[in-house]
Formats: sequence, structure tokens, C-alpha cells
Amino acid sequence: MTEITSSQPMSCMWFLKTSSVHKEIIVRIIGKIRMICMAMLAVSFILVFSPSVSLPPAHAATLPANHIGVYHWDRQPGQIDDFGQWINSSAYLAEDFLMSDSWSSLEGAGRLSYWQGTSWASKMVWAAYPFPDNQGSLPNAAAGDYNSHYYQLGVNLVNAGMSNANVRFGHEFNGNWYSWSVAKDPNGEAAGETDFAAAFRQFVTTMRSVPNQHFTFVWNPTINQWGVNLANCYPGNQYVDFIGMDIYDQDWSGAYQPGVTPTLQAQQQAWQNNLTNTNWGITMIQQFATSQNVPLVVPEWGLAVRSDGHGGGDDAYFIQQMYTWLNANNVAWNIYFNVDAGDGDHDLYDTYTFPQASAAFQKLWNPSGKLPSPRPVTSGTVYPSGAAGATAYPGGTTVVEAHTGTFTQPSGTTSRPYGNPWAEDGMLAALLRAGASAAPAVSYANVPASSALMVRYESPVNGNIYFSVYVNGTAVASHVEMPGVDRTLPTQYDMVTIPVNIPQGATVTLQIDANDDQTQSASVWDNVNLDTLGFVPPTQGDTHSGTWAAKAVLGVNATWDYMIQWPSVSPNTTYTVGFWLKGTGNISMRIMNWQWQWIDNETFAASNTWTYHSFVFTSGSDPGVGVAFYDDTGKTAGTCYIDDVYLGTGANGTNLLSNPGFESGNDGSAWGGSWGSTFNIVQPG
Repeated sequence: MTEITSSQPMSCMWFLKTSSVHKEIIVRIIGKIRMICMAMLAVSFILVFSPSVSLPPAHAATLPANHIGVYHWDRQPGQIDDFGQWINSSAYLAEDFLMSDSWSSLEGAGRLSYWQGTSWASKMVWAAYPFPDNQGSLPNAAAGDYNSHYYQLGVNLVNAGMSNANVRFGHEFNGNWYSWSVAKDPNGEAAGETDFAAAFRQFVTTMRSVPNQHFTFVWNPTINQWGVNLANCYPGNQYVDFIGMDIYDQDWSGAYQPGVTPTLQAQQQAWQNNLTNTNWGITMIQQFATSQNVPLVVPEWGLAVRSDGHGGGDDAYFIQQMYTWLNANNVAWNIYFNVDAGDGDHDLYDTYTFPQASAAFQKLWNPSGKLPSPRPVTSGTVYPSGAAGATAYPGGTTVVEAHTGTFTQPSGTTSRPYGNPWAEDGMLAALLRAGASAAPAVSYANVPASSALMVRYESPVNGNIYFSVYVNGTAVASHVEMPGVDRTLPTQYDMVTIPVNIPQGATVTLQIDANDDQTQSASVWDNVNLDTLGFVPPTQGDTHSGTWAAKAVLGVNATWDYMIQWPSVSPNTTYTVGFWLKGTGNISMRIMNWQWQWIDNETFAASNTWTYHSFVFTSGSDPGVGVAFYDDTGKTAGTCYIDDVYLGTGANGTNLLSNPGFESGNDGSAWGGSWGSTFNIVQPG
């Protein structure tokens, strides 16, 4: 049964049984109904062919276009949940790519486990390959030489709860950029066409022999590739469940020119070029699928901003045409490629780059208009100790949207506003150095006098990343850490507090210095994504961060009271120990071995502002040390507060202390000793 939609004219044929007395009335009724049907047909035509964005009908969830899934980088099931929140409807499918560096990777290593046990395990689209990069050939795949690996992939998919996976074997094989390209067959392109078809048959036959499998297989060329006859690459209907094509808003037929911003006319021409290209354009592949009676899918599609100028940019027309085309051709499912990739930016979230196209997508795929709220901060840290810190700005803080700063973008770097639906106002400041010789930066002029800078940021997922802070051109905080988080979770926001005295009217700059850049040294390619900056006014509070601190009431005579913690360390290793101190009087910090012998002892005078004190020591032969505060040397009476204690390798290493900011209170699990009347862990009033 065909469901009636606003783009389908209602049938006007009625089957009536009546007497001859009512025939004239019936004829008149039918005439009225025909007029209504013609009006509805006219409206449908306008909705489909208008160049402006047309809204979907109220029951749009049943339209083929809304069977939409998403790719948002590898191993990130939480991002699929986020996309569903962004369109106010659960994504239809999730897509990921097997790695292609080894046979083990081709069998699913390093990928399947990230999806196993999630709600997306039964809704996966996987890209699989005939052989790893530079470790095989199409003739060998066609001969069945790799079938044992294909079988193991099938077993691993079933064991991971993905027995119904959609598998794209050798996607975009008609291009020239993958090692399994038919053009790279050692026996020539014509042989490559038949070898690919034979390899596809080997793969499907082998995968179908795996017990308990229910896989579906996608034959997936890309569009507009000259020289390859796709008909010769086709393995046969019994091996293909879906015919797919990858569609991006890019053109090499003259519509898009390097250095020229695409006009609507150029975007319309590019769509027509892609639609009608006789080198297996969109229509040609669609007609081939129809001739084979195999349903269509689109495993990748997206907008495109390309460095070579051959992308359509902010193209709302392309979004509308894709929506119309997906519906008109009853496409079974489609996957939006929602990333800023190396070959082009396709990220719909980035409303700085795609303001009109993203809005058009929202109107079509999210007619409710409901958008996500800013994501709450999950955790906070304090620089440089790494101690637990605040997750919200304190009262009186001046909060600035990070993307409103002045950007400095040297060649080869990223430094610009970047859209994100979970940012406070939907926009971030994005920095990426990527090995460049100069630092990308964002600056804020004429800031208020502050005792601390707090930064809310989007948390990285590929590893720890870093930035540095300058006040009036002078570095005041180097290598500020943004800790990496679990990549399988939805987008996370965290906060770091950087205690620093900033004078009224200063210019504050955040930038990625050479030692901050993790793209080359650690292959961590996350942007430093800054959401908001909080300039905390000068304060005389008795906690440096959070709501707890250690309090010491000091007399003129030594009491020998102490508080101590015994962390594990590596023997004969250099460490840095430090803490924040405020108040009056002198306090001693002592490092001891397991025999209570001094390794180092330093005495510090408190002042009426929070001040960071630290020193370096070398551990002894024991696998642990005592980190202690004593009331015994350099005696000066007073009351002081201690907070955010740090012990680690270097100034910004992993903190080896438990409860370093005292936020767990005096629970007895971390700090002990003979406190007497001197030491206490308190929540100052």
C-alpha cells in the first residue's frame, strides 16, 4: 500500500454503488473532488521544485529521506546519539570504517569493540576492504586468496552483536584513491573491473557462510568517475542487497572555480552536472539500480568546502535537492558525512561555515525546530596541579564568548569560529597548529581585573591537548592541559581554572605554542575548542578552588603537628611538589622516605593573596614518599589555608596525590598524621 503524502496526488477514483436517482449529484461531487486533487497536485509540484527550502509534511518521518544515519568520526557511538538530538529524531543508522593498515584491522580489530554493547551495534554500516593498504591485489582477492580473513570478519561481527550489519565492500572502487581501485589492478583497468566483481562475489559468499549472520551487502561506487564501466564491475544481483553511491557537493565540470565563491547559479549548475553526468552520474547509477531491481542507498553524502575550490560551500540548494531526490527515488537509507575531513569540510554543525545550508537541513530533517541546549560541564581542573576544580563560574565573573575574540591564523593552522550545537551560544573558538611554524591564537582586549581565568571547553577525544595563556604578550600559563575523555560518549564540556593576576584593561591571548602542539608528537588532531572564558574578579576567599581547603592555626612555638600523605613514586626519580597558600604565618613542607628521613624540607610564608609554591626533589630508593605539612620550623604565628597540592613529574604531570584539593573533606582515606590543634580540613564560611 502506498502511503499518501503531500507530494503524492490523492487518487480521485471512487467505487460507488448507487441508484440512478443520485447520478447527477454524484457527478457533481466527483467534479469537485477532481478540482481539489488538481489543486493538491499543484501544491506538490511547488513544494518539490521550488528553489527555496520547502518544509516537509507533518508525517515526514515516513519519507525515505528521513531514513538518515550519520558518520561523525570513528569509534564514537555517543556522537550518533548527539546527531539524533540535533535533528530531534533518532538516527536511522550509524556508520564507521574498518582500519585498512593490516589484516587484523580488516577483520575488525580496533573498531568493533567500540560499538559492541551499544544501542547502535544492531544498526551499523561498515566499510570493509578487499585487502589492507599495499598488502594485496584485486586478482588475489578475485581468486579467493583472502577468504579466511573475510570469514573471520564475519565471525567477529556476529560475536560483537552486529550480525545484521550493512557492509560496503571496497567502496568507491571506481575512483583512483584507494589501493583496491580497479584502476590499480596490476593487469590493467579492464581486468580490474572483472576482478573487482569476482572479489565481491568471494567476499559475499564467504561472509554468508558464517553461522548466524544476516548481513546485507552494498555495492558502492562513487559518482562521475571517467573511464570505469560500472556494469563490468557488477557482481550480480544475487550478491547485492543495495546499490549505493556517494554524493558530495563538488564539481570539476566548470561550475565551481578555485578562488571564486559559488553563486546560486553555479550551485544549480553543479547539481545538474552531477545529476546528468554520462560518466556514471547520479541518474545513470539510479537507472542502473532500477534495471537490476535493486534498492538504492547513499552511504555518504555531504556539503563540501574544499581547499582546491571545487566545493559548493554554503549550499542550501544542494540540501534541498538531496532531500527531494532521496524521496523521489525511494532511497532505502542515507548517511550524512558530518565531519571536517582532510579532503573537505562537510560538518553541518559548523554554522560559521554553513549558516544557510545547516539551517536548510534543520528545516527539512528537524521541522520541529527544537535544538539542543548547551551541554553542562562534566568536570573541572585547576592549573597547574590538575586538582579537581570548579565546574561553574562563581558570582561576579565576567563571561566572554570565546568566538568573539580576535583570531590570528598563520598559514597551515586553524584559528576561527566553529559552530557546535552544545556550546553556550552554538559557536566555539577553534585552534589547531598542525605542525605550523607559528602559533594560532585568539585574543581578548581590555579585559577586567582578574585573579583567575576560567575556560569552558569542548573536551578532546583523541588524547590530551594543550594551550598557553599570555597577558600583554607575556606568558603567564604554559602548557595548560585539556584532558582527553572517553571517545565513545556524547560531546562533553569541561572547565579549567588558571589562577593568574590580570590587570584591568589587559589583552589576554590563548594560543598553541610549539610545545603545546600534539598533532606531530602524539598524533592527537583535536582542535582546542574554547567555548567561554570567565574572568574571575580578585577575591580574598579562603579556598583556591572548590569549597574545601586545609586550614593551619599556627602558634609562636613549634607543636610538631603535621598532616601527611604517602603516595607511590618511582625510585630515584625527579619530581615537582607544590601547593597554593594564603593567609598569615609560616608553614613547612617536607618530603620524607619510608624511614621518616628528610629528602627535602622548605618553609614558606603565607600572604594575603593565593600564591603557588613549589620545589623539585629526587625520590630515594623507596617506592613511595611522604608529602607532609609541619608546624615546626621558621616559626611565625598566624592562620593559613592550603589548597590544590600537587606531586608529579614536571610542573603539569599526572597528580599522584589523592584528594589534592581536599574536596572529599576529611574522609581519612588520603591525608593523615598527627594534626593536633593545628591542622584541619574545612569548608570556610
